[in-house]
Amino acid sequence: MDRATLLLAQTLSLAAAGLFSWSMINLVVQDTLKFYLADSKFQLLVLAGGVLLGLIVLLRLPSLFTGTSHHHHDHEHAGDDHGHDHDEHTHAPSLWRLIILALPIMIIFMGVPPSQLSAQGLTNKLSAKDLKALADLGNASMPPGFEPKGDVVDADWKVLVAAADDPFKRERWQAQAVRIAGQAVPDRGFADRYRLMRVKITCCAADAVPLSITVLGKPNDAWKPAEWIEVTGAVNFVPIQSSTGERAFLPVVYQVSADTTVPRPYLQ
Repeated sequence: MDRATLLLAQTLSLAAAGLFSWSMINLVVQDTLKFYLADSKFQLLVLAGGVLLGLIVLLRLPSLFTGTSHHHHDHEHAGDDHGHDHDEHTHAPSLWRLIILALPIMIIFMGVPPSQLSAQGLTNKLSAKDLKALADLGNASMPPGFEPKGDVVDADWKVLVAAADDPFKRERWQAQAVRIAGQAVPDRGFADRYRLMRVKITCCAADAVPLSITVLGKPNDAWKPAEWIEVTGAVNFVPIQSSTGERAFLPVVYQVSADTTVPRPYLQ
């Protein structure tokens, strides 16, 4: 391979590695790694990896300008043969290596996962079972004389959703005054209710699953689709017919007040 081609291959490799290093560090600095990985302990590992890769790139940069490289044999062999044939190996650019380095960079420049999903995207994540359960709520409405009890508490999404399957937990949460935040998604066919949704991840964005709670209350016409809303209200569990024919319960919140709030990362 001629020197110009070799220099180009080395330059492209270092450029790709440098961008990869920058993207790793940027994910941590901008606090956007949480949209990819749930466990915060990976923050330090990714940062250390990005810094180490950046140092390697900086150490290799001088070879581009001085013309030295451990791959370049620019010497004459005097006298006898050294016992190896230079044609047996090649310094051709490793295309696959560039592709591997470029993949995460492409993901970064395409845009990290946004702080919120679209209303349609959230709905599409619901399973057929979830959609049927929501439809089975029918014309559920706040019972006459229903009043919140206790002081307002910040509701844990996972606890509240799981409580629907446990009679003791349902009794604990029944009529409890709560504060809960999520993305508001209109419930088609109903003007006086909407779905509050969050996305839960266990390890990373690839295993994301939606959680949904119906809010009985009129949404604000000024809210954008999938707007982040904080609702204050009271919990109730509405009985429905499950897919197996058994009685099941869905958590709902009777809205007392609701207002826009800041976006939140995924639930863990």
